[in-house]
Amino acid sequence: METVSERVHRYVTRLSALVQDMETVSERVHRYVTRLSLLLFRTWRQSARRIPVTRATRRGDGNLSPWLRSKKAIRSEWGERAAGERAGPERLRVMDTEDRAGNKNLGHAGKKKQQAGKKQNQAGQLTRHKVDLFYKLRHVMSEVIDLRRQLLSGHLTQDQVREVKRHLTHLSSRHSVQQSTNQAESLRQRHKEPRAPVPHHLLLQLKSFTHSNIGEDVDLFFSLYDMREARQISERFMVRLNKNGGPRNPEKPERLSALFTDLSSKDVKRDLHLVVHVVRIGRMLLNDSRKGPPYVHYRRPYGCAVLSLGEVLPALCEHRDEKDFVMKVYMCNNENEWYQIHENIIRKTSTKYSTPSSNYGLIVSLQLLRGDMEQIRRENQLLFNRGAAATRKLGFPDVIMPGDVRNDLYVTLERGDFERGGKSVQKNIEVTMHVLYADGENLRDCVSLGTGEPPRTQYHSFVLYHSNSPRWGELIKLPIPIDRFRGSHLRFEFRHCSTKDKGEKKLFGFSFTPLMRDDGTTLSDDIHELYVYKCDESSTFNNHALYLGLPCCKDDLSGCPNIPSSLIFQRSPKETFCISTQLSSTKLTQNVDLLALLKWKAYPDRILDVLGRLRHVSGEEIVKDILDTLFVILDDNTEKYGLLVFQSLVRTHHHPTGTSPVMADNRE
Repeated sequence: METVSERVHRYVTRLSALVQDMETVSERVHRYVTRLSLLLFRTWRQSARRIPVTRATRRGDGNLSPWLRSKKAIRSEWGERAAGERAGPERLRVMDTEDRAGNKNLGHAGKKKQQAGKKQNQAGQLTRHKVDLFYKLRHVMSEVIDLRRQLLSGHLTQDQVREVKRHLTHLSSRHSVQQSTNQAESLRQRHKEPRAPVPHHLLLQLKSFTHSNIGEDVDLFFSLYDMREARQISERFMVRLNKNGGPRNPEKPERLSALFTDLSSKDVKRDLHLVVHVVRIGRMLLNDSRKGPPYVHYRRPYGCAVLSLGEVLPALCEHRDEKDFVMKVYMCNNENEWYQIHENIIRKTSTKYSTPSSNYGLIVSLQLLRGDMEQIRRENQLLFNRGAAATRKLGFPDVIMPGDVRNDLYVTLERGDFERGGKSVQKNIEVTMHVLYADGENLRDCVSLGTGEPPRTQYHSFVLYHSNSPRWGELIKLPIPIDRFRGSHLRFEFRHCSTKDKGEKKLFGFSFTPLMRDDGTTLSDDIHELYVYKCDESSTFNNHALYLGLPCCKDDLSGCPNIPSSLIFQRSPKETFCISTQLSSTKLTQNVDLLALLKWKAYPDRILDVLGRLRHVSGEEIVKDILDTLFVILDDNTEKYGLLVFQSLVRTHHHPTGTSPVMADNRE
């Protein structure tokens, strides 16, 4: 008869064999899952590129080709496919259940072996998780391929095209792959009630601008301001009015409306304010005709109006109709605080501003629209026929649609510190900005003060009266072509505006900064403190190489170790000039690692290192042309780069900003 000791020994022997078998299965499944995942992405990419664009042929039975079948049939197929795919992981779950049942029969002598079995069981659970993830990814890829086939077939109606595009946008903008593998019933419900982020657009129309004591032309600048983050979140919309309050160009009255686009649900819930800055064009002092000749005009700050959108947007969401609002204009008591007059009005710091007149203000109408821009244009054709200016967000929206190529650099004049220069009073400083190419040519139409008005070749700042430390806080948009970005630079010229009889503008200094660094990256989104170099009206800028070899800032000083003292331009050590920049580009990058990835063929020895660090790239930088690059690297050497490319693809699908990277893959 078998003894207890012999029975325990037999059980331990069988358990050891079972553990070895489980380890073999786990390793084999892990290896197969990795290979299948990489093969899936390669197959998906190849099939997506080889889909015919020609008109689809019909079958002999009169039905359309498979990719043109009805949405009902597609949804049914998705449900059957999902059910079949779940059968694979179910087999592993059954095996795991049998293993746990067998472990219950172990005696006290097999506890150590049981602990080892638990560890192997955890490894098996990890493997099953990877299997589940593989099936979910395959399901999403199949879904995208089917929808893309329908779009390329050319046989869909406009309503069907909109439905397919909306679903594609939803697939690419989800925050987790888990949400893409719901059951067939959930898929049908999602088609009826899509959960894709719906953008909001704020329509603004200027109804009237009343004033009684300016008597000069004015420029109005509308923008959206987030008080909680203390920053502007939109471009500026510009309206030019004559001294009577009407459009300066009476032949184009349609330039009095703007559409602030791509506001997310999060943006709508922010502490947003509509801010209007009023800048007059005329004499240095409004009520003193002796200060300068009448033919010399300066841009001079005058007033500001603010409307809290947090109190307005809920009502606009309910009624959907446009509603009129009155905005009172206030004047700044001290021009040196003009840069923050809107914040003082929001905080109701009444000692910082005053009311010029009881009947001085603006009447604007606001309306909140929802949907993608294609839908908005279709439903509001009259609005766009009148020329409403599309005013974009600073930065990217939640979803970047295909073909949306963007390359906008936003420059904000922050502040300057200048010497008095032997004068008894402080200077009236005007800044002129030029955008110059590598050959010294001025880039035409690359400076925009605001939407609604055509771009210009150069920019003139407004002038603060008697201030050697001016603070402007004025945003300028530079829509520079991508092929002209490399080699271009900005030059800022500083002039003192005299208020004597001749009204001369005397040049006394300049600053500059390249738009690209030597390593190919662009200016970082930050505040840049630039050096100021002395010059005068006799100085010539025809040969820009005379100053481009000089350091533009402190960080650039290391690149210019030996600067001869006999140069034409000498730095003024006590003077500084500060700007801040923000780049919104689907093509250019500020990240060295991402640049090395985009140019991986030039740096083949750095591919593994760059792929490993891609997970640390910020979400804003992810919206570049990186998907094609990752797939090309995958085709080059799957065995060597496959796992890192797979992890990078998952990273780009699930980066924290919520911007759709698939839609951001804009190909030229």
